[in-house]
Amino acid sequence: MQTTTAANVQETKKGRVPRSVMTLFILLLMVCTAAAKELQLKPTPPVPPVQKTAVQLQIGGVASDKIICFEMKLNSVVATATNGKTTSLVSSPITVEIMHWAGDSETVEIDQLPHGTYSQVSIAATATRTTSLDPVSGLLVIKPLSKSFTSVIHFNPTLTVGTTPVALSLQISPDSVVNSSAIGGSATQNSAAMLRVTASRIGVPLPQTKKVKVQRTVGSVTAVSASSFTVMDGQTGASLTFAVNSATQFRNATLSTLCGLIVAVRGKSATNGLLEAVKVEALENRNGVVMEGIFSGYIPNSDVITLASQDGAGVGMKSAIVGSGVSVDLSENPKYVVDTDDMDMTGMASLEFDSSSLVLGQHVQVQSLRGTRGDTHGNSALMSPETVTLEPQTLTGTVANYQAGETPGTATFDLVFATNAQYNVINPFFYTMHVYQQAGTSMQTAISNGAAVHIWGLVFFSQLPENGGGASIKEAGHRAARLFGRSQNQPTFLMVAGRITN
Repeated sequence: MQTTTAANVQETKKGRVPRSVMTLFILLLMVCTAAAKELQLKPTPPVPPVQKTAVQLQIGGVASDKIICFEMKLNSVVATATNGKTTSLVSSPITVEIMHWAGDSETVEIDQLPHGTYSQVSIAATATRTTSLDPVSGLLVIKPLSKSFTSVIHFNPTLTVGTTPVALSLQISPDSVVNSSAIGGSATQNSAAMLRVTASRIGVPLPQTKKVKVQRTVGSVTAVSASSFTVMDGQTGASLTFAVNSATQFRNATLSTLCGLIVAVRGKSATNGLLEAVKVEALENRNGVVMEGIFSGYIPNSDVITLASQDGAGVGMKSAIVGSGVSVDLSENPKYVVDTDDMDMTGMASLEFDSSSLVLGQHVQVQSLRGTRGDTHGNSALMSPETVTLEPQTLTGTVANYQAGETPGTATFDLVFATNAQYNVINPFFYTMHVYQQAGTSMQTAISNGAAVHIWGLVFFSQLPENGGGASIKEAGHRAARLFGRSQNQPTFLMVAGRITN
């Protein structure tokens, strides 16, 4: 028998765990096991998706009086958030001709931006070539360019992207790009002059004084659904989808017959940031071609006129044609029409555009049932149109002889070109242009004598308007006739302004 001593009792106490402690441990173990099982049963909550908003990339040009055609290849356009994250806004490189967008813009891509705050846009581009006129021979001169640009444009203040869609308008200045290309060096330092990006909210109510922006897109319809259709731009190759509704107007076709046709679409931005068709006009069938540009020269002893091509779609149209001369044979007596959309033509009904009033320097769209053919006149292609449409264009100059009209908002003045302006080279009589400012003219700047302005509108070689909208405008018209050395019933150069900017 072991003798019980104080030391033995103490040893026993050290080796035994009290029952209360053991019970507490078991209970804790059971709770932890149950909690672990509950965690295993409940799935891990998913990470909430990043909210995104539609963003339109629009491209436009600053008017130039030195260049007729300017092509640029946008290799990338990247938006950078303040947290450093980046979003590409173009899915693949886009080659664009800028001058037919001078004073205007067009959507070339629709993407999405994550919600957040953005500090800058980075643009990598290559200037590919320019087209101008030789001041002596009057012939088109195509100059290849190989200058690459990496420009960073900062938002000031920063751009906040939330639930409201955003439009980013990239404005390109051909004159600045060409000057930078000629002198060499980094273009980043000159990006403010060459490239400018402005941001606007889509769907935000506009002041009553401003109109909803309507864009014109020409291309081939590649797909049609019950509520939309898709157009592939003939030059950029970009595809844009337009929604249609009961208010959409169709001409020469219906929604069900659009597929494969070459169309001109006038569209606007819907509140969701996508595009909505306002007017759809079928121009040609899938075997035809539509081309846009400036009449730049006559082929001697023929009915052929040279078109400096700026854009187009259809059979035979390709990127190599843009910027080059195309022979337009007018011997088949095409129909002559005027595109008056977005133009206030009040009192201008007597202005003429036909075979006898077609002059060099006018911006036109020509369309043919047949594709382009080989040319024997030295140009890149030949086409025989059945329709020639006078289109608006942008001219740059200085205001002179400004005179307000009797009707509020109306006026007349002379737009004086620079002595080396390309339009003066194209047509020596274009040293000045008599301009009619209408009540519906969009005035984005106040003008007076001596002001340098860009005017977007229609150019006519016609008799002065019979009804100019008021006595003072008629007086100004007679003054213009004396300025040109012509009488009231003789043709003169006139421009009806749709938009005036500085």
